[in-house]
Amino acid sequence: MNTTARPDTQETPTRDSVVDAVRADLLQRSQFGIAKYGTALDRTDLTLRDWLQHAYEECLDQANYLKRSIIELDRTLS
Repeated sequence: MNTTARPDTQETPTRDSVVDAVRADLLQRSQFGIAKYGTALDRTDLTLRDWLQHAYEECLDQANYLKRSIIELDRTLS
């Protein structure tokens, strides 16, 4: 990790490895979507309502994945 010295002798990070990982995931996901659907998020054929519906459905999927994982943890820890 790149760091620079602070006056109190603690080092301040100049990069955030978590943010770097998220950026890499975003780029990979974008490239996957372009390859799969032949378009990027710049597309103009969807309304704002359509975009919100897609996001809502993704959130529902996420809730299902989270609940499934919680159930598995509960079974494992019981």
